[in-house]
Amino acid sequence: NSDKTDGVNTLSVSGTGMNSQTGFSVIRNLSCYLAGNKLTISLVVKPLAATGNYGIEDMPPAGWSVANISSSGIYDSLKNKVKFGPFFDNAERTLTYDVTPPVSETSDKSFNGTASSDGANIPIGGNYVSSRCLNHPADLTPMDFSLSISELTAYGAAWKSGANWTVPPNPIPAEYVSRAGALWKGGETYKFDSTAGGAPLCWVNTYMAARSLRSQESSATRQLTSTADNTFTVSISVSPAETVPMYVVEDQLPAGWDVFNVSDHGQFDAKSNKVRFGLFMDNQPRTLSYQVKSLSGATDAPVFSGIASFNGVNVRINSLRDDMPGNIDGKAGVTLSDAVLALKILAGMTPENVVTGGDVNKDNKIGLEEAIYILQTVAGLR
Repeated sequence: NSDKTDGVNTLSVSGTGMNSQTGFSVIRNLSCYLAGNKLTISLVVKPLAATGNYGIEDMPPAGWSVANISSSGIYDSLKNKVKFGPFFDNAERTLTYDVTPPVSETSDKSFNGTASSDGANIPIGGNYVSSRCLNHPADLTPMDFSLSISELTAYGAAWKSGANWTVPPNPIPAEYVSRAGALWKGGETYKFDSTAGGAPLCWVNTYMAARSLRSQESSATRQLTSTADNTFTVSISVSPAETVPMYVVEDQLPAGWDVFNVSDHGQFDAKSNKVRFGLFMDNQPRTLSYQVKSLSGATDAPVFSGIASFNGVNVRINSLRDDMPGNIDGKAGVTLSDAVLALKILAGMTPENVVTGGDVNKDNKIGLEEAIYILQTVAGLR
C-alpha cells in the first residue's frame, strides 16, 4: 500500500522481485514526482550464474510520457510498456528510463512490470507507487518536513557541480536552492502550501514566518572588460534586498569558452556551461568574477544570460553595455570592434550601429579621446 505518515510520502513495495527457485531478481527504484517534471526510473537486475537469457518489461502510469531509455530499450506505445532485452548473458545491469507526469497530475500512480529469465516470469519488485512530492527535494534524510544544515549543503553541492539529485527536478534549479536556504534560515520546519504559489514558493516555514522578498529591490549586473590576449573578465555585482536571508548566482555562457579564475569559491560546470556561486547565507552585496577565453580564438565577447536567486525568486542578471565607457558598438565589453569603429569615425567615415553611451568624456561625441581609451583598454593598460 501507499502510506502517508505525518504528511511524509512513503513508497509502496511490491514483493521481492525474486524468483524463489532461480534467485533471479529485478528491483525498481523511484521517488515521488513533481507534476510536469522528469522522473528517472531505475531497474536493478541481478541474474544467477546459470541464467541463459532474460528480458524486462515495465508499465508506467497511463498518460505519462517516456524518454531516454537506456541499454537499447524501446517504448511500446500500443501496450504502454518499456521493454529491455532480450539479453543473452547473465550480466548484472541497471536499466533506466525517464517519465514525465502531466502538469495536472496530483494522485498516487502505480508501475507494473515483469521480468523473464529462461522462460520463468517474476513481477518486478521494489517501489511501485509514486506519490506527488509534498516535501522540498532537499528534504531527504529523513523526509520529515524539516531542512537540516546537512541536507541544505548536500543539495547546494549537487546544484553547484551540476550533479543529478535523487528527487526531481533535474538539473537542480537555482531557485530551489535559494528557497531551501531560506527555509533553513527561517526555522527549518516547513509545510507545503499550494496557495503560496508554484514550486518552490509553495514550501513555507511552519512556525516562523519566512522573510518577505520584494524582488525589485534585489538586483544583479554584469560587466565585461577585455585584455590584449582576448581574455574577458566577467564581474557580477549582486545587491540583495535587506529582507533576503540567502542567495545564489548562476551565469550561463555559450559553448566554446574556457573558464578560469572563478572567485568566491564559485564553480564552473562544463556540462551545462554555467558558472555557479553560493550558497551565500546572508544579504551582503558582493562582486563575483571569473575570466573566459575563446577556445577557437574568437575576439568578440560571448553573449551571457544568468540569474541571481533570492529566497526562491529569480532575478535576471543585467549587462552593463550601452553605458560602459569605450563600448560604442553596443556589444558586451570593450573590444577591438569598438576600436575599429572609433578609428573609422576619426577617419571621417559614418559607420552604423554606433552607441554614444560609450562616450568617455560625456560630450556626446565619439572622437580621439574615445579611440585612445579603447585602445588602452584592449591593450590592458586600463
